Amino acid sequence: MLRFRNHKSLATVKHLAPSIPKPLQRRQRGKKGGLRHSHREQKRLPLPNIISLNARSLKNKVDELEALVRFHPSYRNASAIAVSETWLQPDINDSLIHLHGFSVYRADRDLSKTDKETGGGCLWYINNDWCTNVSIHRTYCSNDLELLQLVCRPHYLPREITVVNLFAIYIPPQGNKSIAAELIEQFTDICDRQHPNNVSIVVGDFNHGSLSSLHQYVDFPTRGENQLDLAYCNLADSFKAHKLPPLASSDHYAVELRSIYRTRHKLKKPAKVVTKQIWDEECLEKLRCELETTDWELLLEGDVNSAAELITDYINYLITTNIPTKQVKIRANNKPWITNDLKKPVFGEN
Repeated sequence: MLRFRNHKSLATVKHLAPSIPKPLQRRQRGKKGGLRHSHREQKRLPLPNIISLNARSLKNKVDELEALVRFHPSYRNASAIAVSETWLQPDINDSLIHLHGFSVYRADRDLSKTDKETGGGCLWYINNDWCTNVSIHRTYCSNDLELLQLVCRPHYLPREITVVNLFAIYIPPQGNKSIAAELIEQFTDICDRQHPNNVSIVVGDFNHGSLSSLHQYVDFPTRGENQLDLAYCNLADSFKAHKLPPLASSDHYAVELRSIYRTRHKLKKPAKVVTKQIWDEECLEKLRCELETTDWELLLEGDVNSAAELITDYINYLITTNIPTKQVKIRANNKPWITNDLKKPVFGEN
């Protein structure tokens, strides 16, 4: 054990010691704790962070994708990874393409519905830390469009959003782009009718196709000088697209969608204060006694209009003096049908 004769020697050793990285430094008193807090906050995104890839055969690139998920922060923190052109066949088991911490949902090309024997296919990797309540809602395969739709109910969603619909699509180069766009917009319209407050995100290889009813976020070329891989959402100003290097030998750049969505209660002023009366049994009994002991004949003098106005003012006075009030904040994201009768069972109140 080292011993120091004076404080100067101790200060010199402290100066020579390697500095502690900022994320590991002890936070000041009153602040939420370091790495654990930042890790938790990444899972409470209002909308998912998504990476879209065109793999051009996923089977021989799984090892590199696994390394990216383990060591690359964009892949490690991604809520979902969409892969088009997986080139998978039904005889390839999910265990061969599994990623640590992710669940696999795939839609391989149906050879009976297309003219080609190989290629195509769409796949979603869903981060288990973001969502485990996932179901395959729709798959579609034709010569014009290949599509896989998931319905996700994550661990956390803003109050104004009910469900997240994820679409991974692939439009073949020889496919009819207008027919494919019409089908995609038809599927998103169905989602809007079923869940009016849903979020629909469409990513994949469009091969020069486009959608007119959704907002597009990719503003850079993804293959050579061509902008083939696009990302759409039914909400404006919700994502920022970034370019990532291609996966292994693929000739398509990866697209990362980072959520910049701001929840409704942050965009608007937080609350308006409303005064509400507390009608409990004790106050009602006190008001009832006041009404029973009132000499109403004194209030009925004069014509009908003056008597009605006098009685109304008197009853309002009794309510004001006997019924207590409290200040209630009504926030922008409060639903009108969330009443006290619904809140009590949710919060375990009697």
